[in-house]
Amino acid sequence: VAVEACADDTNGEEDFSTLRAAINYMGSLIQLQRSEEAKALYRKTLPVARRVLGESHEMTLGMRTNYAMAFCADPAATLDDLREAVTTLEDARRIARRVFGGTHPHTTGIDGALQNARAALRALSSKATEDACSRLREEIARLKAENAELQERRTR
Repeated sequence: VAVEACADDTNGEEDFSTLRAAINYMGSLIQLQRSEEAKALYRKTLPVARRVLGESHEMTLGMRTNYAMAFCADPAATLDDLREAVTTLEDARRIARRVFGGTHPHTTGIDGALQNARAALRALSSKATEDACSRLREEIARLKAENAELQERRTR
């Protein structure tokens, strides 16, 4: 449905202008913080872009970058979401370096997105670790109190 929304009667989903419209629409959805819709559009259009343009085409790489950015922009992103974003960007960067070189704007753009995704993953991972430690401290305190109560009952 998402690709069809970008296609008109004359072009179809495999037309270059349709794919360009899809990537632009995906970017707009990310800016509007509509991450789920952006990710759904990506899942629909990437197979078409791969088939029509190839894995190493700049538009295909742009779609992959936007997909990863959708995860990073999502305040409800999980650790698995951010891991997927990092993996997607690492793969896109590898392809971009091979095709365009390390200093090409597409490659450096992917590098920047990858740095942001890794930072988001580190931040969420730290928060998850802090939350787990806090829960463990609470459980230890509860168990100590329970143990002290049992000790007191034994001495009575």
